[in-house]
Amino acid sequence: GTVVFPEAKAAALRALQIDETSAEAHASMGFTLVNYEHDYGTGIKELETATRLNPNYVTAHLWYALSLAWLGRSEEAVRQMEQARRLDPLSARINLDFVYLFYLGRQYDRAIAEGHKALEVEPDYAWTYGFLGRVYYKNGMPREALAAFERRLALQPDFPKAEADMAVGYAAVGNREEALKI
Repeated sequence: GTVVFPEAKAAALRALQIDETSAEAHASMGFTLVNYEHDYGTGIKELETATRLNPNYVTAHLWYALSLAWLGRSEEAVRQMEQARRLDPLSARINLDFVYLFYLGRQYDRAIAEGHKALEVEPDYAWTYGFLGRVYYKNGMPREALAAFERRLALQPDFPKAEADMAVGYAAVGNREEALKI
């Protein structure tokens, strides 16, 4: 299950007390601080420490990249995500997060290109279709958005967000009736 903030922070603190050189503990602390306390400065420092302590720890690079992207530090985020992909090139999550990074940076053409790369790695990863749909929508490509959302819903039929995306897709192509049904 998902660990909520107080437990996550407490676990990271305990891990750091046991071993202050643990990249995993620094990464967990950093991502927790960025996500839940919005302490970006300290969180980023923790993530930097994690990548320095263990340059091969994929999750630290991934979390560092996402945190940098949320702060608008796109170029640095891409470098960290590239490092994560070098370490784990077949990760569906890492390849998806490239789409997300370029989506956040409003670089929709690059996001689409990364989405196609991600689908080459894992053609049935529903989350990639969801993000691609959003990118297509933002890039003024409503038919492509609807097709991506349809594929996502086929892969995640009981996921409410997939259904909500379908409503957006229908609205984008002018099918108000279907959008309202959802």
